[in-house]
Amino acid sequence: YCYQLVHEWQRSDGSVDLEKICRHVKHELRLTERFDKTEIGILLKSDIFPAINESILKHYFTEIAENIIKAEDIVTAVENRRTSGWYSLTEDYLESLYYIAKMQEFYLAHFEGFHIVEPVKIWQLYLNDAYKMDSHYRHFHFRFSNTLRNPNSTLEDALKRCSDTAEGLYREWFLKQLTHTWTKAISSDLESLGYVSDTKIPEQRRFYSRYVSPNVSKGSRIFVVISDALRYEVAAELSEQLNHDTKGKAKLEAVQAVFPSITKFGMAALLPGKE
Repeated sequence: YCYQLVHEWQRSDGSVDLEKICRHVKHELRLTERFDKTEIGILLKSDIFPAINESILKHYFTEIAENIIKAEDIVTAVENRRTSGWYSLTEDYLESLYYIAKMQEFYLAHFEGFHIVEPVKIWQLYLNDAYKMDSHYRHFHFRFSNTLRNPNSTLEDALKRCSDTAEGLYREWFLKQLTHTWTKAISSDLESLGYVSDTKIPEQRRFYSRYVSPNVSKGSRIFVVISDALRYEVAAELSEQLNHDTKGKAKLEAVQAVFPSITKFGMAALLPGKE
């Protein structure tokens, strides 16, 4: 009965009052010190006090700052906390932690680097898998920026230290490795042609003939929405959402930009001209 009472109170309009009571009890009984010494597996079985989530976060943030990232444990812990009563109080901190773990998972799957020489294989690697690293990084920064606008004094500094680890995974490892591999693979084509010659990598300058003209010739109406510099991983997320939320059917494809890949050339490449 007591658990039911508290859980219903947590999810009611009066939850602010319960939070104040929990904070008072935590202070009087020095619960923070007790929770900090308790195993994570035990803490995950309870959500009565907001301080439990804070202790779980402090534990993992401390490890990450020391370059210890237990990705599988972190993902399990965050998924557990998403259904807890006080999740919203530390939601952005928990999700920041989650996306650091997802970045680490990707790193562990590819820690030897990207030793590929064929441009089409690198292209497919990105479209099928590597784009997820960009997505995890974007979601991390979105959540991290939310914590800066509404900081938790207990967790703020710990997460800021972890952000250096996230930057290391993304900028120092992922971007450097993938950019070097891609640039090396396409350098000769760019030098001689100005584009990647593999026919399995479609070109942006053939957008009109590939996507628009076939529909127009059949008398169909076609609408083209242009969003400058839309990241592929954002398009992938949008595609998933459209398929989930609408009765339509979204299909995701990618084309190589013209070189140099700047707006005024990209705009011209989408037009029907033959020159």
